[in-house]
Amino acid sequence: MTGESTGDASSEAITSAPRPWWFRSNYKPVTEEIDSHDLPFEGNIPEDLNGLLLRNGPNPDASPTNHWFAGQGMLHGIRLQEGQVQWYRNRRVNASVAGANGFTEANIHILSHANRIVALGDNSVPVMVSAELEQQGTAGDVPMAAHPKICPLTGEMHTFSTSHTPPYLSYHQFSSEGELTSTFEIDLPAPSMMHDFAITLDHAVFLDLPIVYDPSIDVTTSFPYQWDGDHLPRLGVLPRKAPPGQQPTWFEVEPGYVFHTINACEIGSRIVLDTCRYPELWLQNANTFESPAMVRRYDIHIDDNFVRENTTFDIRCEYPRIDERKVGLPNHFAYVATMAEEHFSTVGFGHRVVKLDLVSNSSVHHHFGPNRYVGEPLFVPRAPDSGEDDGYVLVLVYSRETQASSLVILSAQDLAAEPLATIAMTQRVPFGFHGCWLSEADLAQLR
Repeated sequence: MTGESTGDASSEAITSAPRPWWFRSNYKPVTEEIDSHDLPFEGNIPEDLNGLLLRNGPNPDASPTNHWFAGQGMLHGIRLQEGQVQWYRNRRVNASVAGANGFTEANIHILSHANRIVALGDNSVPVMVSAELEQQGTAGDVPMAAHPKICPLTGEMHTFSTSHTPPYLSYHQFSSEGELTSTFEIDLPAPSMMHDFAITLDHAVFLDLPIVYDPSIDVTTSFPYQWDGDHLPRLGVLPRKAPPGQQPTWFEVEPGYVFHTINACEIGSRIVLDTCRYPELWLQNANTFESPAMVRRYDIHIDDNFVRENTTFDIRCEYPRIDERKVGLPNHFAYVATMAEEHFSTVGFGHRVVKLDLVSNSSVHHHFGPNRYVGEPLFVPRAPDSGEDDGYVLVLVYSRETQASSLVILSAQDLAAEPLATIAMTQRVPFGFHGCWLSEADLAQLR
């Protein structure tokens, strides 16, 4: 997420701009769909890094939108094979699928489940795409949020959807084959904005926090959510195998907002949930980010019905990723992008990728310099059976000086070292949201 000055690759004041900040600098949409082959690079692309990097993000047309989160999605794909860049291409997500909240664009995330690649928005039906980024229709008719969790042990996908009318929250479970197996309607006091959640081996954890839908806001000019100081912040814990109709057990927490969880796991009768948490957000409107997010740990004592919470890293950060083989399990490491615009000391896209050691509470930084801005860092294991940090971190980097993008490959075990390889993108990749990596084995199994 970002704030007003936000890694805006210029010093022009946001308030003087004729267009919103999300239509300028590296937020500005690209207009062309291109195909490029044999991209140039510096360094050495690891020979065992074979697969497809996918990234999604908003890329609206020429008409201004009411928020950075809105607008048509754009997919970016980079194919790596045998130490070379086979191709780069980008494609619009043209489907506009009605969702429970009117969020119709699959512009936030892209992932693979049940041998299908799907582009996701918040509360829209997933859009299927091929490994060449061509659309293939929609995947079922169940709207879902942008951050499903895939259990590494069972292959099940867990997700949820929200609505402006009751039931405000529905929790969905899909089999490893992609079939909907259960839906739980969860009672909430108000339609809070829920963007992410977490799973453990046995539970799902929901975050009912004080950003709430406000029907009085004009959706043609602004995002219809705002901070509500009267909304009780709480976490809900529901067994994954709960009987139909069971409701979560709720635990009160301090006010704050979480766009993204890092991971959750069970330790005895406790659940440990790590997040990137804002102490407050959108106090006046949804277009400014008043304070940065930092890593917040919630230690949920289920039997004793209380939560101990604390900030574990004094790092302004967002876009956390882990080794996907550790979803719902104890994990040692996480990777985040800093959200500190060092030119202006504001909340915005920053210049560092950080490896967090969640056991020792230590960190390793890779600083790209004051004129380069980083997106989501994606961890790719070196092999299916390699250790948790034995692999690579892939990150798209924007240069303010050249106004161009590059894909940088770092060693996860030596993050501060010089990049293993830097790939020059043939087209600027705007600041966006989330992506995934598909290995050669993943690609071979696609439907």
